[in-house]
Amino acid sequence: ESIDSWEQLEREFLNRFYSTRRTEQKVYLFLDADMPKMLEQLLKLQLIELPECKRPEEMGKVDDPNYCKYHRIISHPIQKCFVLKELIMKLAKERKIDLNFNDVVQSNIATFSYGLPICMSPTTKQGANTMLMVDEAPPALEDGVQVTVDELKETDLRTTEEPRPTFISALLTLEEGEGYLKLLVEYKDVFAWTYKEMLGLNPNIALHHLTVKKGVCPVKQAQRRFRPELIPQIEIE
Repeated sequence: ESIDSWEQLEREFLNRFYSTRRTEQKVYLFLDADMPKMLEQLLKLQLIELPECKRPEEMGKVDDPNYCKYHRIISHPIQKCFVLKELIMKLAKERKIDLNFNDVVQSNIATFSYGLPICMSPTTKQGANTMLMVDEAPPALEDGVQVTVDELKETDLRTTEEPRPTFISALLTLEEGEGYLKLLVEYKDVFAWTYKEMLGLNPNIALHHLTVKKGVCPVKQAQRRFRPELIPQIEIE
């Protein structure tokens, strides 16, 4: 079959794209049968807008089994529209919508609501769903994981005149502390306290000297600003 127009070329490309996609499909948190209802709700909530229809002559031909109500063209059914599926997942990830499923196993209709998210995992038993409640993260985790550090005490591993300071946990028992120190002393050659103990390292490169005269007291300077006359205008904006 010859291709006589760009529209025909685009249609042929989309048809082959959807027919030759990999059999290993991405798993979504909703069913294909829910797509028409979900599209209707997203449009009603004004969370998405329909894209520009590239083939106006096909708009409204909803009786065609390959009509996509999102793109409004005859190319693929709305149930297989991966563009809309990815858009729904993006909205859920941004917490703009929550994916909820009702308790009626027969219909499995997805709805949107606000509040705690409910993640649904489709099972193989007649389309039943397993509901997982997801709680809000504690406020302490919003700023990152807080690391717990034991109180430390200083000790010295010196075997010569030069000090070898190090720190161990103050929560260790006397027996644990002695065993730990014995282990550190045994393998003291693994550690380096000065640059000269680091083999192959030139101290002239590793050491940094500031060009500050000895005995000079440091002075804190006022904060410098670039074009301070613009600060009031920036604060207004």
